[in-house]
Amino acid sequence: MTGRWALAPAEDGGADLAPLGPDGLPAGPVRREADLAEAVRSRPQVTRWVWRSTAEVAPRLLAAGVPVERCYDIECAEALLLGHEGHHGEPRSAAAALARLRGGRGAGFAVVALVAEEE
Repeated sequence: MTGRWALAPAEDGGADLAPLGPDGLPAGPVRREADLAEAVRSRPQVTRWVWRSTAEVAPRLLAAGVPVERCYDIECAEALLLGHEGHHGEPRSAAAALARLRGGRGAGFAVVALVAEEE
């Protein structure tokens, strides 16, 4: 099994993907795939996908008949952690989590998966 891969959907139906190391950082180059569903389908060895929002990714996968057994939804995890800290209703985007991680309020529980941008 390959472990975790980060996936960032693109507006054109494609996606940027990168394998993640144990530290959650990219462990290889970012790959640009033309078709998000095919990118996931062609990697059955991935044990967990990491993406910003299941609400953004799942409809594309379901429409293409591509099952995913396990994923990590950054926005969902961030919402749970914010609620635990008593910060209901605060922004839960990956950008907001990163801002908290870098010193904003609630920095102790920020959850972030970064995908490096191609140069």
